[in-house]
Amino acid sequence: MSQILLVIGALLFLIVLWGMTYGQMLAGDRREVMASGDVLRDIFETVHDTLPYLIQSIQDSKTEVATPIVALRRQMYDVEGLEEKLSAYGRIEEWFEEICGTEKKSLREDSGFLESVQELKGWDDKLHTALKTYNARVRVYEERREKFPGKLVAALCKMRSLREL
Repeated sequence: MSQILLVIGALLFLIVLWGMTYGQMLAGDRREVMASGDVLRDIFETVHDTLPYLIQSIQDSKTEVATPIVALRRQMYDVEGLEEKLSAYGRIEEWFEEICGTEKKSLREDSGFLESVQELKGWDDKLHTALKTYNARVRVYEERREKFPGKLVAALCKMRSLREL
């Protein structure tokens, strides 16, 4: 009888140890997702800081679309969620595509404006790379969270689900 209890105790110990290890892995995945989100926020902040020269150039050229871009820039900075920031950034990107295709000769000849557009495009590439990394990490986290013992560990530790952007 004591040997059976000893075996059951050892099995329970191994199961608890396995669950704790899995929980640490899950917590590590969650930290990676949060770090990727921080990288995205940093990129949004840099883009936000790049926009004033572009906006001023557009306003100087008397282009009527400057006001919506100013509002979108403010929105991108004011909102907390990455999804809302990404949405505002996408609309800003659309406006700049429209502006860059404009017939406004003064904008096309403004070297500062063109340099700022190139810088914005460089940040755009970094943003899309960071977004792919974020989404890949969310998928790994969610896959582990949905499998046993991840589902149990997530419920016990109150680890909520994360969404891709």
